Amino acid sequence: MYGKGLYRYTFEGACRECPELKLEDGAVRVFINTKGTNREDFSQEFLDFMDYVTGTTDENAGKSGSGRIKTIHKKICRIRKSERAGIKLMQRWEELEYAKQDGRKENAWNAARRMVEDGKLTLEKIAEYAGLSYEEVKNIKAE
Repeated sequence: MYGKGLYRYTFEGACRECPELKLEDGAVRVFINTKGTNREDFSQEFLDFMDYVTGTTDENAGKSGSGRIKTIHKKICRIRKSERAGIKLMQRWEELEYAKQDGRKENAWNAARRMVEDGKLTLEKIAEYAGLSYEEVKNIKAE
């Protein structure tokens, strides 16, 4: 992150020109680096969590002795499962929508074909009524 190999970098508001001047507004910014190397400064639970964040797997959750990490993992698995179900539902909806569109297109072609056979309308009017392009209607007539 900042090239120092720390898990945590804490910044407080200070004046760039006069670093001894602090804002004293209580604002503190903490940046966490999951790839830190100063393991001796942190609890095992924190280190396990950093490993888990780096690789959110059943294995990393299972090897941790932390109940919190196991709870987080269960919730993440539920969310992932829910997302997969949602994605599958959307894919199925799209398939049905495409099938409807294909059916509408086929119906439009059939209607245009009947109008062309009837011969009472211009190709332009048939295209307009059927919702097809002039070229498509022209191709129907050529069949």
